[in-house]
Amino acid sequence: MISVPFITLLPILVKGIVLNDSGYENIFVGIPRNLQEPQDCGRFLSNLEASFHYASKLLYQATESKVYFKNMSIIIPKTWSNCPRQVTPRVGVAWSRTDLLVTEKGSLGNSAWTLQPKGCGNSGYYSHLPLKMFDNNETKNGITILNEWIKLRYGVFPNIGFSNDPVYPEYYKHNNIIKETACYYSNGTTSGIACNTEDSEKCSFDSCKPEGYPPTKHNILCNRETVKSVIFDHVDIRNRESSVFNMPKFQYFCEEKVKFVLALDSSSAMIDRDNWKFIRIAARRFVLYDLPNNTEIGLVRFSAKAKAETDSLTSLSSDKDRESIVARIPDYPEKMAEKCFECAIRESIKLFEKDGGSAFGNVVLLITSGTANINDLNAAINLARNKQMKITVISYAATSENQHQLASETGGFTEIVPSKGVGSSSHLSMMIRLGDALLSSVQRHLGSSEEFGDLPVQVHEMEYQDTATSIVNGTFVLDPMLNRDNLFALYFYSRDNPYVKRLWLTSPSGKTFEGKSEYSLSGHYFTPLHGVNTPGLWSYAFERESQSHQSHFVKVFSKPKSKSQATVTGRLLLDKNIFDFSEGSLILLAEVKFGDYPIHDARVRVIVWYNGSESKEIFLIDNGNGDPDITNGDGIYSRYFIPPLETKTDYSFTLVVDHNDGRAYTYREGGDGEGDGPCCGSQIPIYREDRDYLPSFQRISPPQSLRVVNAPILSQIPPNRISDLRARIEEPKAVVEIQWTAPGADFDSGLAKSYDLRYSTSLDDLYDSFDEQPSIALSEAPLAAGSETEYTFRFTHYDKPYYFALRAVDENNNQGKLSNSVEVFIPAPPTTSTSSTTPMPYATDTVSEDDIHLTVGAIAGIAAGGFLAVILIITFSCCAVSRRKEKGKCMKENALKNPTIYTSGQIKTSALKDSSRNNSIDTVDSAAKSVTQPVHWTASQLLTEHERRQTPAGTAHIYPNYRPNPSSDYSYLNESYLQVGSVYSGYQSQQDYGFRNEERYGPYGGGGSPRSGSYSAPSDGFPPPYDNSGDYQKVPPPTLPKPKIILKASPNLQGSVTSLASDRKRRNITQV
Repeated sequence: MISVPFITLLPILVKGIVLNDSGYENIFVGIPRNLQEPQDCGRFLSNLEASFHYASKLLYQATESKVYFKNMSIIIPKTWSNCPRQVTPRVGVAWSRTDLLVTEKGSLGNSAWTLQPKGCGNSGYYSHLPLKMFDNNETKNGITILNEWIKLRYGVFPNIGFSNDPVYPEYYKHNNIIKETACYYSNGTTSGIACNTEDSEKCSFDSCKPEGYPPTKHNILCNRETVKSVIFDHVDIRNRESSVFNMPKFQYFCEEKVKFVLALDSSSAMIDRDNWKFIRIAARRFVLYDLPNNTEIGLVRFSAKAKAETDSLTSLSSDKDRESIVARIPDYPEKMAEKCFECAIRESIKLFEKDGGSAFGNVVLLITSGTANINDLNAAINLARNKQMKITVISYAATSENQHQLASETGGFTEIVPSKGVGSSSHLSMMIRLGDALLSSVQRHLGSSEEFGDLPVQVHEMEYQDTATSIVNGTFVLDPMLNRDNLFALYFYSRDNPYVKRLWLTSPSGKTFEGKSEYSLSGHYFTPLHGVNTPGLWSYAFERESQSHQSHFVKVFSKPKSKSQATVTGRLLLDKNIFDFSEGSLILLAEVKFGDYPIHDARVRVIVWYNGSESKEIFLIDNGNGDPDITNGDGIYSRYFIPPLETKTDYSFTLVVDHNDGRAYTYREGGDGEGDGPCCGSQIPIYREDRDYLPSFQRISPPQSLRVVNAPILSQIPPNRISDLRARIEEPKAVVEIQWTAPGADFDSGLAKSYDLRYSTSLDDLYDSFDEQPSIALSEAPLAAGSETEYTFRFTHYDKPYYFALRAVDENNNQGKLSNSVEVFIPAPPTTSTSSTTPMPYATDTVSEDDIHLTVGAIAGIAAGGFLAVILIITFSCCAVSRRKEKGKCMKENALKNPTIYTSGQIKTSALKDSSRNNSIDTVDSAAKSVTQPVHWTASQLLTEHERRQTPAGTAHIYPNYRPNPSSDYSYLNESYLQVGSVYSGYQSQQDYGFRNEERYGPYGGGGSPRSGSYSAPSDGFPPPYDNSGDYQKVPPPTLPKPKIILKASPNLQGSVTSLASDRKRRNITQV
């Protein structure tokens, strides 16, 4: 199997896992700094070591003696003082950026799980191991660790189904027989994804390939390849000879602060325009405001030679310390054109190592322009490698290949600040971008260390260009999670004439303050006389001079109330400086969290900068449709990136995250939503009662840069794969409805031209010779990528299972990958029926008006049913209020008896669960046998069953796209806007899902005017959903319409011109 490489947008550990002589090294296991030390720390660590030792033996056996764990590094809190282990402080490690994370609670559940946003065959980000499993050293711990390791390292997925999952269901149907969604061994046992025994001498990876290919996450995402074949095709295992097993060794570390040296290129290249002026201004703000307290930093300047401007590293423990660094920044560059990178690195090492210090793991932030001598470059790289230090390069005004190499070869990053001029002057945006690049570099190196909580958070930015009107205005929200060291800065080009007459600031209470402070003139920005000091909605306005040919920028920063304050964070997960499209596709990933928990339904977009000043906008989606987004609700938002230019280009990506007009929510601490069950299917639900809707917020991450080479030819990019194909049937009429999430024309952007839908009696034939199978024509054009699509047609092949799959085709006839398959089985109608049972490739009968619309008698029946429901509601109200809702404790034990099927094919008889009582209602058609046992139904169930029997959709509404009763405990999906494949039509048009031009830098477009749907201040000055105290309100999100296309059947082939969904009724029942 050939896996597709992914590039992703998060700071990573220095080296990452390495394989040395068949043994894995540099594996980091992290324990959170706030975790209380165990009462018997020695026993805890001994159990942890024993568990990993056993997992290593299992790995060695299952890979046929090819690989094992060689060295493990354990990161423990500094506060654990009674552990009988030697603990070494180490720079550059953070517990939250380790490969395996041991915690009491996991953000995706309390069982073991692995964050896998990158698809089959690609490594995950990290695995979560529950703390309680190390209370002992049972052999099952080793199996658990191995299960997560093979997901983390080799990119395999769970080979089981999940309860209530619309894509990977717990049960499926094959040959008209209900089966558990899992692989079966010959002895009848089901398998996970690793060993099927606790005996390490008999451990082997899952190699079962059952008939019917159950719709497990692994089968669908890995295109039916077995777990074993994916693992043995991995570069670590493929062509590797057997080796001798060695016991793993363990080292213990604790976090140590990262130290920095700021190295400034002062060669003659910095004389051009305002290059040096902007370096001085950006460096001042970086030192005075951006760096966390107690950060240690030194200063070096270099051209043909290098000089340390500070005698040693200075700890920024006071304003005086910060001013002492700023005062050492040279006023002017030098006249020498040559530059010596090796000299700069050597002087930096001297600062790190002074007074017994070390350069290990520390960072040089190197601002430079232009190229470097290749010999000098290699000498600098070797020097940094020998000291195991990192170099992050900020390529300012002019970039080159070897600047990228200097960063990549030393474990650093590259940030790009392109040149832009206004006549003989530099454009102010260069200074803004340079300041952002410095902040971005520190954020990426600090990761989630303790100091990260002391970094400024940007909540607003707007550029007002020279064409803006004389008085401009804007708004921003300061959310109650922040409100420390707030900074409102109005940036201008010239101190002599800033072209700003007046400045107004209006507080959330509606009080307006006029006046600007000149305290920060040296930083080329004004602040209001009255500072931003209260959470809520603020507005501002300022009067511009019409003669200005430069832009003005408004930026607003704040910090969390305390370092330990949980707040919203959004990060692009970028782990490369250069991406070669000849190696695979590029997917943008962003992690959006509140504290340690993922945020659902945020609005996440990336502004892409290129060619100096051009910009485009991409909306990222968390929908779990499989390509590219793997899991809905994991806090990872995804989208394919298609370069707008086919040439080698440097791109910068700015992440903007906001509350999505009140829809964003996270897990409520202390709720019951976190489960101990397996993780994760296509979605990670949060029960309604366990949701915390977040207050209004916005986060703007500083740009991160990437160089793209061998960009794809746009006309050759195919549509992305459909991974969530579902089907449901109205058996008496032989009508089939299929559903899927629309792909794009170019991966997940744009409009595909058509769909190719085919079927076969053989699943192998369907996949192996798809083009030779009968087809069903779809006459309507597809909708935009991300839209839910439904298609209805008659299918009169009876008494035999048929398998359906489809793919999208674009206007250049590029074909997407084949979708997952669904099974359709339609029993023959009764002999008294006049319908023809002659099989045909596609049906030509039509669905009549009577088939689609309710009759008068049916309507009368509904009215009678409604009256009966009211009586029953009153009768059973006392019982209803006295029963506590259950969360599926009995679902597993009842499932095989009364299984619920809601994907991968339609069944004739199913069960509708009343999850509040764990009863099941058999839904049987007219041809089935009558029910002989008494069944007790609630009023809601009675009306549901009545509607099912009276509507054309029949039983279709109970599966496959499972939508629980809103009053049920399992109603964790808001069917208005949170479903597989849904998109937010409330704010996104079709073009929003591709690139969109952004004339001005800012979250709401140009001219300083917010887009429609943005904040409007109520009388108390707060936008929903807060109140004046800043406390969160538990408000439900507004209902969003979901874009949906109903593809009509071709009049010449199908006959059915109306979807079953078109007349599907919604009920609104209040249970007392």
